[in-house]
Amino acid sequence: MPRPLLVIIIALVGVGALGGTNVRAQAPIEIRVSDAALETALDQVRTQTNLDLIYADRLVRGRTTSCTYDGSDRAAALECVLDGTGVRAERVRRGQYVLVVASPEQDEENTSRVPLNGYVLDAETGERLPGAHVYLIELTTGATTNQDGYFVVPNLPPETYEVRISYLGYQSVDTTLTAGQDPVRIALAETPIESEGVVVEAGSTSIDEGERLPGMMAVALDQLDRLPSLGEPDLFRALQWTPGIRKSGVTSGGLSVRGGNPDQNLYLLDGAPVYHPWHAFSLIS
Repeated sequence: MPRPLLVIIIALVGVGALGGTNVRAQAPIEIRVSDAALETALDQVRTQTNLDLIYADRLVRGRTTSCTYDGSDRAAALECVLDGTGVRAERVRRGQYVLVVASPEQDEENTSRVPLNGYVLDAETGERLPGAHVYLIELTTGATTNQDGYFVVPNLPPETYEVRISYLGYQSVDTTLTAGQDPVRIALAETPIESEGVVVEAGSTSIDEGERLPGMMAVALDQLDRLPSLGEPDLFRALQWTPGIRKSGVTSGGLSVRGGNPDQNLYLLDGAPVYHPWHAFSLIS
């Protein structure tokens, strides 16, 4: 008995699955409207296709449609109803659409965008000026010329605009340019830049004892006596105890300051340069 019962249960499940497939299959769609209100036609589409249509009431109010459709394509049925109404459907997800305005005038305006481009030159030499400013006064937008003196302001309606061109050291130019034409060539004339006078006075280059340069360190003489050394106080050995200074090698008495080589240091004694100021096998300075 358990085996026949199992067979019956499997058979019932198979029949249920086939039944579900038939339910999910799209039923034939038949829409026939003539000069009907768009909202009424959309209700028929929603009822027969089970589509989720999202739109504002004011979008469809006062619009009419004519459509004859027989088939099973839900998107085609919706497109048939919206054809010629000025409304189009944008798919959000499967089975859901949002209706928006599809104005032919707006589409034409978007497709007829053109650039405003040209070159900025020196009026005397004809040299192209990089970094010049091209400013559209009415639109409060603009562009800057590249290294070849070329500029472009894209996506503009084909109209005439008031443009101001300026460059440091040159006289600004206010003119009118039309977008969509061949690249223009705008010449700027040089102009002097006036400023207040600058007075340069010579002074002493000596530095007071109390004034220290950045990174400058001083070792007092009494400090040398307190530092460890062999015999008499040794300045070079004392400097090795300061930050950033170390002996360059075992057999060399030179100092490496902040990782530099000993020959990069300048030693002065009362203003006179001293070369290799160490002796006794580089042990004493």
